[in-house]
Amino acid sequence: MLWAPAESAKRAVAALTSADFYRPVNAALFTAIEELVTSGKPHNSAHVFATLQQEGRTSGHLGKQLTKALTDITTIGVPSAELEHKIAAVLIQAYRRGFREAARSLAQAAEELPEDQLFEHLLSIGRERRAASQRLAAIREVRP
Repeated sequence: MLWAPAESAKRAVAALTSADFYRPVNAALFTAIEELVTSGKPHNSAHVFATLQQEGRTSGHLGKQLTKALTDITTIGVPSAELEHKIAAVLIQAYRRGFREAARSLAQAAEELPEDQLFEHLLSIGRERRAASQRLAAIREVRP
């Protein structure tokens, strides 16, 4: 998203959420970029870093992680033309992680929840997985 034109970046932030990212540092960077994109400000690495710095988020251990991750992402140099494919890759990974989390949640529920809450818990997981499936289908329709 750092190199993407504003319209492409807007589509990316509309398609993704910070919860889609496995690593918290990547979720934090996404949030910083998302805030810049939605406010119509430049969202390149220099502006992301400046925003993080202005907010006092570049110091300490987490700040070092954010700065390193931003540097790594900047130097990788993924062409913006590949943005739709990268969005899909993040969503696919999040989609699969969601099923692993659902299985763990169901196993824990089977042990801990009262019987009258088990079925509703299963339904809530099913609704969440359906929404994730629809998000993934929507990005696949957009992707060339």
